[in-house]
Amino acid sequence: LAGNQTTATPEYPTVRPSPVPIDVPARLVNGWNRCSGRVEVYYNGWGTVCNHGWSFMSARVLCRQLGCGDVSSSYYSFGPGNGSILLDNVYCSGYETNLGRCSHNGWYNHNCIHTEDIGVICTGHYFTTTTSPPLSANATANYTCGGLMTGSGSFSSPFYPGNY
Repeated sequence: LAGNQTTATPEYPTVRPSPVPIDVPARLVNGWNRCSGRVEVYYNGWGTVCNHGWSFMSARVLCRQLGCGDVSSSYYSFGPGNGSILLDNVYCSGYETNLGRCSHNGWYNHNCIHTEDIGVICTGHYFTTTTSPPLSANATANYTCGGLMTGSGSFSSPFYPGNY
């Protein structure tokens, strides 16, 4: 065969190479907060991701990319999106730093409809290595936690009516 032509047979099916990995912006939309929602990525415009082949590891890569901790639910529906379906059969090993570095069918190459758009819920726990600045010498903390729940269902606090 000449050039890049291939012929598929039952013994040797045609295999598409994975697209060149690139970093792409991603977001979660139509969810309860910025760490839950329908998965969208930006590639010549915002578009959705199909649920075919989606896994816990793909969700893990996305949650980490967004700074949203780990995965709470990797397969959830936040309703159909609109516009382009950009990715299908996304496969991540879990070591990627960006969803665009996972293997997939190619941009815009899918056999999905928008009711198959994938949604994710991340834990929302942020892990950073920075520390907050210390309180100044004159600063006072004007709050505390604690209290007592009795068998009758009433709550009391040693700091009532102040802070509790």
